[in-house]
Amino acid sequence: MKKNVILLGAPRSGTSLLTSLLHNPPDVICLSEPREIDVLTERSNTPEEFVDEFVLFLERIRDAILCGTPIENRIDPNTGALAENYAVRHKHSADGWAIGSGFQWQTQAFPIPKPHFQLLVKRNAPLVAVIDRLVACDHLSVIAMLRDPVSTILSWRSLDLPISEGRLYSAERISSELRVLVNEADLLVRQVKILNWIFGRIVTHLSTRAIICYEDLMTNPSNAIEAAGLHTSRQLPKQLESRNFSVYYNHSETKRVWRMIERHAPHILSFQNGRYAMTPDRQISQ
Repeated sequence: MKKNVILLGAPRSGTSLLTSLLHNPPDVICLSEPREIDVLTERSNTPEEFVDEFVLFLERIRDAILCGTPIENRIDPNTGALAENYAVRHKHSADGWAIGSGFQWQTQAFPIPKPHFQLLVKRNAPLVAVIDRLVACDHLSVIAMLRDPVSTILSWRSLDLPISEGRLYSAERISSELRVLVNEADLLVRQVKILNWIFGRIVTHLSTRAIICYEDLMTNPSNAIEAAGLHTSRQLPKQLESRNFSVYYNHSETKRVWRMIERHAPHILSFQNGRYAMTPDRQISQ
């Protein structure tokens, strides 16, 4: 694994959780969706220009960390650790729960690491949009995370996020293909087509080894991380709790979501020889 690692995937696929598990300064320093990336998408005229600016951003961040400069990150205000979930639910008297933010932007200084420390930057949609150019960079390793597609879409539809409305604004600015997809009138079909686009970009440009499935991470975090070539000296839990059956999802939509996947999502259907295929004897993956 190279000293600069990019983690990308579908929104709500577990990339924030994985980032929090890997963050272990000073050896491994993880940045969780730094705001500078959105700035770069706004001022870049082409995907090539965005990638060039993004590579320079990585160099600036490395230099800043080596100089002891405090770095902005998404921090869980309750634990002081890197946030593992950006959207959390709170009890609410009217409908039982309300959505709140699971992070605060905080600036933190890290212990000064050795020059070849591993820097991991996590961002989903805009980096998926340029994954072909990222894998061509000799000094970068690219890792992706994917999750059961029905659970992913049900999560999108349970929240109030751009993807809940079928939009990925930061990625749309640098992907002409995505700008076409978001013109689909039906919201669910649009979400399915976006997720299929994400699966397609990832499976086309990454090896199977470089793709971590959410369900594998939940079952055995250490094995899933090591299988992808990542390493951490942190003590990880033997198992994590899957949210694929979250009570906050509208599971009555499951069959309808799957029908749209069958019609509009060939990359999802073929992923890992049909790993996420809905068969009569199969339930959604834990």
